[in-house]
Amino acid sequence: MGSGYWKLEIGCWVIWHLTSGIWHQVSPFFAWQNPFAMASFNRSIIHSFKTLLLLLFLLFSGQILLAQSADTTVQIPEILITDSRLPLSGIGSKQERFDSLILHSFRNTNLAEALLLNSQSYIRSYGPGRLATSSIRGAASVHTAVLWNGFNLQSPILGLSDLALFPISFVDAVRVEYGGGTALWGNGALGGVVHLNSEPHFGKDWNAQLQSNVGSFGLFSNSGRLDFSNESFHTTTRIFQQSAKNDFPYKDLNDNEQDLINAEVQQFGVLHEDFIRLSANQELGVHVWWQESERELPPSMAFNNPDASQEDRILRLAADWKRIGSKLNLYARAGAFREQLNYNDPDPAFAYFSEDVFWTAISEVEGKLHLNANQELNIGINNTWTEVNSPTLPELKRQNRTAFFAAYHLNNHASTLRTVLSARQEVVEGDLIPFVPSLGVEFDIVKDFTIKVAVSRNYRLPTFGDLYSTFGSDPNLQPESGWSEELGLVYKKIADAWSLEFSVTGFNRNIENWIVYLPDSSGFVYTPRNVLEVHSRGIENVFEIGFRAGESQFTFIGKYDFVKSTNEKVAPENPGGLGKHLVYIPKHKALAQFIWRKSGWEATYRHSFVDKVFIDERNSRELSGFSIGDLSVSRAFDLNKIQLSAFAKVHNIWNENYQMVAFYPMPGRNMEVGIGVRY
Repeated sequence: MGSGYWKLEIGCWVIWHLTSGIWHQVSPFFAWQNPFAMASFNRSIIHSFKTLLLLLFLLFSGQILLAQSADTTVQIPEILITDSRLPLSGIGSKQERFDSLILHSFRNTNLAEALLLNSQSYIRSYGPGRLATSSIRGAASVHTAVLWNGFNLQSPILGLSDLALFPISFVDAVRVEYGGGTALWGNGALGGVVHLNSEPHFGKDWNAQLQSNVGSFGLFSNSGRLDFSNESFHTTTRIFQQSAKNDFPYKDLNDNEQDLINAEVQQFGVLHEDFIRLSANQELGVHVWWQESERELPPSMAFNNPDASQEDRILRLAADWKRIGSKLNLYARAGAFREQLNYNDPDPAFAYFSEDVFWTAISEVEGKLHLNANQELNIGINNTWTEVNSPTLPELKRQNRTAFFAAYHLNNHASTLRTVLSARQEVVEGDLIPFVPSLGVEFDIVKDFTIKVAVSRNYRLPTFGDLYSTFGSDPNLQPESGWSEELGLVYKKIADAWSLEFSVTGFNRNIENWIVYLPDSSGFVYTPRNVLEVHSRGIENVFEIGFRAGESQFTFIGKYDFVKSTNEKVAPENPGGLGKHLVYIPKHKALAQFIWRKSGWEATYRHSFVDKVFIDERNSRELSGFSIGDLSVSRAFDLNKIQLSAFAKVHNIWNENYQMVAFYPMPGRNMEVGIGVRY
């Protein structure tokens, strides 16, 4: 038998053991409850550095050995291997993709900052490096699902994803999908989905990248990447480190200027990935992501708790396998994820320490059948097992969910009409939850002009905190569920020296059983209840034009959103909230970008405007809107096989005094410079 056969056997063996026993394989290694705990920030960083050196030595040694055997590599014909449902999820709905230039420009930052300055999602941040969440189309932060290579990374106890803990340097592709995506992507994708994906590149030999940034308020960040690939193997190792004091000046409630205290942030992470072409139409990927973050939590302007801190420890292990056939494509993925969150507040008045440990194991198998040239059928099954150990819960809690999903894709012969009909049925601990269908349609009315329509039912399950927390919970909570619709018009025109794109999208969403926390009769204990019905509607506009004049290239991008998200039903004891706008949801949001490029030079100015937001359910108190600008200038130099780059950025160039969360100030004007090397 040929080498392709035994490679297939190895691939099947690996996937089988990952899907059937990954939990038992990794759990003994992580049985300890606090493997990374350190006495101080300094000791933690030293420990991280030593661990990194060991990891890099082992990983790079493997890369060197592989490089030495490159002469015996079997040449495999190039074939495109794509993810299973990604092309289908974009049909009929609005989406934004970050190109390579955006990812390069934000390489030493996190996902929150990249989304804030490039997308139409609303980012709510407590400050640089601290908790940051996303709201899409008037939904809550728990309604945005973040998927890494197809795995949902939402916290099982909080229900949200902290976008400040996702380094941009760890991903190759970012795509934001607007509107409900529950039918294809499962729980939590009620408002939208942020896709983070890795993309292997074969036959590139050695490649190395380094970038170092320094900035105001003690900012110091570094990222590095080392790749080796031949025609059948790609291995990559990435590192990320960031530290900042964040001691910026601000004005307190008495209009006195002082420096922010207890705001230091340190993050460190390593991502290693291997991609193997088992044959001309098969690919195996293995991913290991380890990261730790230690963040001091500054006091709010209204309360004095200057010593609180938070530690996050993350380990993600995953593998995926793909086989592309003439009639049938097969996909399998499995992952085990451990996250630990330690919160410490030594305040003598109310000292509190918690150590939350979350385990999640996800396995999924999917097939795509090519019925004919214009029809495809996707069928798959997903199993998600979660375990949470937290002092806020009365005991160790576990949950098992199994979901069956399918999608039927139909094009006409000219591919001017594209449709996808999807459905999902999930079983949670033996109980059926709402059946969710969705329909997406795209029609090219004339050349360059497309109409999009999407309708979907969506849901979100209550979190472990909602169901079981000792601070207030209800084990009988029902899933949030409802319908969302959107209609979009897109015009794209590309000519020799210019390009033009314009889109307008209107959306509507009605959600029942919206979970809200309300005080009990004592007024001190807040419990979650299914009492709200929320109606969100609005319109999104995007205008982009690019043109060349001589050696210069100019691009202008303008985006504007109007969102109205109101309570259509409220609790009897809170009639004042009826018809009111949801808290922390701006009605108006706009973003403008001006980009100039010429002969290695690039200058970009971004200006964003965010309308006021209400901070109480009766809309009696509000947080002022803000308008901020960012300017960056960079220069790239090519020196034979080495590319050097340097940049300078000015953030909040107009020195706007603003807050994204009440009583948590954001920094004024600040600067950042950096250099990069690529080989």
